[in-house]
Amino acid sequence: MKKIFIFLSLFINLLLVYQLVFSEKNIFLYTKLKKEYNQLEDREKKVERENILLSREIKRLREDEKYLELVIRKGLNYVKPGEVLYLFKD
Repeated sequence: MKKIFIFLSLFINLLLVYQLVFSEKNIFLYTKLKKEYNQLEDREKKVERENILLSREIKRLREDEKYLELVIRKGLNYVKPGEVLYLFKD
């Protein structure tokens, strides 16, 4: 009886190891997917931070006219009447 139990335990263990290594959903696939999942989580956090910053920027542009003017003047090289704009090559 004891030999049968040992043989059965060994057989089950070998079957489990085979499934773990050689099956379609093996440990290597799991490791690869886990790594990909972690990378996607990191990217999601980065995009979420960027989204928060952009939301703040939008809110500031809508509420602060002086900031809006600064952004327009700097980004689009706008000048007020009577001003002269000098552009220099870098």
